[in-house]
Amino acid sequence: MDPAHRRAGVGRALVEEFVATAGRAGVGWVFAAPDEDADVEQRVEWLAACGFTPVTDPGERWPVMGRHPT
Repeated sequence: MDPAHRRAGVGRALVEEFVATAGRAGVGWVFAAPDEDADVEQRVEWLAACGFTPVTDPGERWPVMGRHPT
């Protein structure tokens, strides 16, 4: 992605719309599994800022993140 277009809220808006659509479809949980490369910590922080919480996954260094649709 072009750095000039980052941090404009597009990604968050897409996640919010996806979660809302899933909720309207009757989905009870939405999950995200961040890629485990050099920037994984930032992705986990971003998902947490989008309302996702870590889901217990013993043996995994980085958590799968889950969220109830609202």
